Amino acid sequence: MAPDHPVYRLILDRALSGSHPEVRRDKYKLGLVIEGGAMRGVVSAGMVAGLESLGLRRVFDVVYGASAGAFNGAYFLAGQAAFGTTIYYENLNTKNFINFWRLFQGKPVVNLEYVLKKVLVEEKPLHWPSVLNSPIPLKIVVSSLKMLKPVLLSGFQNKEELFEALYATAKMPWLTGGPVEIGGDLFLDAGLFQSIPVFAALEDGCTHMLILLTRPQGSRRKKSSLWDKYLFAPLINRWQKGLGDCYLRMPDTYNECLSFIHQKEKDQKQGPFLISLSLPADYPPLSRLEKNAELLRRAAAESQNLVCRILQNRL
Repeated sequence: MAPDHPVYRLILDRALSGSHPEVRRDKYKLGLVIEGGAMRGVVSAGMVAGLESLGLRRVFDVVYGASAGAFNGAYFLAGQAAFGTTIYYENLNTKNFINFWRLFQGKPVVNLEYVLKKVLVEEKPLHWPSVLNSPIPLKIVVSSLKMLKPVLLSGFQNKEELFEALYATAKMPWLTGGPVEIGGDLFLDAGLFQSIPVFAALEDGCTHMLILLTRPQGSRRKKSSLWDKYLFAPLINRWQKGLGDCYLRMPDTYNECLSFIHQKEKDQKQGPFLISLSLPADYPPLSRLEKNAELLRRAAAESQNLVCRILQNRL
C-alpha cells in the first residue's frame, strides 16, 4: 500500500509537526494494533522496534496488544522495543520457556511464569513504571470465559495489574495451562476471539489504525483439525460451556478479520482508516513455537527494515 494512505499521512503529519499525545492539533484517534502469536510475535516486535528507531512512538494515541503483541506493546511504550525484541531469540527460544518433555510430567509445554517472573524482571527487565505513566495507554485484549467474548484490560495501577493482564492474554489453552482468574472472571489467550485486536480498537473509537501482522502477507489460518474437534474442544468445554465451539471457530474468526482489514485498506475516502504491515507473501512463516535463534533474529530484522523502508524516506 502506498505511503499516501490516510494512516501514513496522519503518522507523518504528526511526526513532522511534533504532535504529542497530550497535546493534539487534530481530532483523530490513531491506534497501534499489535498481533501476537507466541514466538511469531518476534515479527511484530521487530516492527515496533522499527517505529521506535524512527522516533514514532509519540504519534500514537493508544496501543492495543493481543498475546505476545501485548508484551511487544509494553516494551514499546517503555522505550525498550529493540531491547524487548531480543527476548525471542535469546530467552524464549530455550527449554526454560518451551519444553515438550513437560508433557510427561503433567505440566504445560510453555512456561509463562518464566517470562513474567524471570525474563521481564531479571533477564530483560521491562521498565514497567514507564508503561503505567505513559500518556499513551496500553490496552490488552483477553478472552473472557464468563462472557465468551474479547475484553480489553487497561488502566493498570501497578506492576501486579499489568503483569496479570499480560499473563492472561498469553494463556494459550493446553500449551500454557488453564485460565487465569481476574476480578471474578476467567480469562484465556486473546486469540480465542481476537488475535488481531482491530474490532476492539474500532469499538474504542479509533479513527485510524496501523496494524502489525505476524503472518506473511496473504496468509490464512487452516481449518480446525480432527484433534481440535474431537479432543481439545470437548475438553475446553469443561472450563466453560460453549468455549469449545469458540475454539473451533478460531480459524474462521481470524480469516474474517483479515478480510475485513484488507477490504478497509482499499477505502481511502471513508473512515475508519486501516493499514496493515506484514512480511512478504514468500517469506517462510514462523511456527508459534519456533526456537531457531537465527530464524527468529532474521524475522525481527526483516520486520524492522520493512517499517523503516516504508516510513523513513517520508520523514
